[in-house]
Amino acid sequence: MHVEYKVSLPDHDFVIASGHKLIPSVYAFCEVKPNKIGRPEAVSYSGPTYIAIRSGKHSSSTTTSHAQDLDTLLTIESFSKFMKNVDSKIKPVLIISSDG
Repeated sequence: MHVEYKVSLPDHDFVIASGHKLIPSVYAFCEVKPNKIGRPEAVSYSGPTYIAIRSGKHSSSTTTSHAQDLDTLLTIESFSKFMKNVDSKIKPVLIISSDG
């Protein structure tokens, strides 16, 4: 038997089964190439990506959980050039674009 159907959900916090919920948090970094600032091609959408998936039954998506995610990103080498300066200090500005 083969069934095709489209699932449409109102939000990114979606129910998998009664009493269960998965909450994804996706962090994707864009690189702005310094020698092309001011031009559309300066922004690259091919930076590193990190996905955290939480159980809505056992934890939640809060400011604290997102802060923990950012702490985790600081320990991952591929995110260093986006989050730290040449002296390995945390950059003072973080720009976030959120969908919810």
